[in-house]
Amino acid sequence: MTQRKLELAKTGQQSKPSVAAKPRKDPLLEQFRLIHQTASGCDTPAEQFICDLVLHHSARALTPEFVRELVEEFEEDFERLLKNTRRCNSQYPEFLDQKGDSETA
Repeated sequence: MTQRKLELAKTGQQSKPSVAAKPRKDPLLEQFRLIHQTASGCDTPAEQFICDLVLHHSARALTPEFVRELVEEFEEDFERLLKNTRRCNSQYPEFLDQKGDSETA
């Protein structure tokens, strides 16, 4: 034992850790950080909504008004996605039948 440890043992004190403990990482915040770092476009309205929310929050505080506008945009984009999906399904039924299941797995 080192001299310092012997002194601490005699007095009943504990030595302080030499390295500060690392703060625990919140998994949700880590996911937000990953979204922010890898944002390079989105394929679905849901992805776009989440990405916009995270990117906005990283730059400035969220407000109820901004979130309401974002939800309205999400609803419009979602309706557009459904419309485009229906149109694509009707235009290319044979192509979707060939590719369908392997693409969604």
